[in-house]
Amino acid sequence: MPEQSIIQARGLEVAYGETVILRDAGCDIYPGQITCIVGGSGSGKTTLLKSFFGLIPVSQGRIRLFESDLASLGEADYNGTLRRLGVLFQNGALLNSLTVFENISVPLEQHTGLPAEIIRRMVEVKLSLVNLPGTEDLYPAELSGGMKKRAALARAIALDPEIVFLDEPSAGLDPQNSAALDRLMISLRDRLQVTLVVVTHELDSIRRIADRIVFVHEGTVLFEGSLEDAEAADIPALNAFLEPAGERAR
Repeated sequence: MPEQSIIQARGLEVAYGETVILRDAGCDIYPGQITCIVGGSGSGKTTLLKSFFGLIPVSQGRIRLFESDLASLGEADYNGTLRRLGVLFQNGALLNSLTVFENISVPLEQHTGLPAEIIRRMVEVKLSLVNLPGTEDLYPAELSGGMKKRAALARAIALDPEIVFLDEPSAGLDPQNSAALDRLMISLRDRLQVTLVVVTHELDSIRRIADRIVFVHEGTVLFEGSLEDAEAADIPALNAFLEPAGERAR
């Protein structure tokens, strides 16, 4: 286990009006690993993910991202920190009016001063990394569901981030495409030495990709550690989550 976490969250609380989504939630994310934030629907796992990089503000608690306290960062430092991150939203969030090339080039054009030819080459490299070579001129409507997720992932890694956050990346995919996306995430972790933080409730995916899991239940982190330790833990809610659907139905 690496000695220093790349994200440290402690005592987080998030509420929408009178509804508390997270309460006293905390965990650590370690570099070079795939950490799966898991739990049932409505447990608060996506809220926890988005709080890590300030997309959802916390009313209480502390988040250390890289070496800095997130709440203490000024605008310039915060924007600089964001450039070290990549995000894959649940629906991919590709811009339908832009080609694949144009979608992926947006962060490169906005955050670098690179010439057009270098940007084109970088886009080609990213598409090759996600197994989508030759799709630069296609529009999102011309892509399958799995291809859209991979194109969105290429955009998420356009700036060579140190951490990539993925919110339900397998949502809407059939088992074959879901497994292919899992293999791609493992490949990116190994080839790019990138840290992946993945929100998912898919047990098959968790078992394939997770170096570590963070289990969220009713807004609180009940467990963090390896899948092996999770399966051995005496935590009823966690045991029920990890139990195969067939077993639960008996």
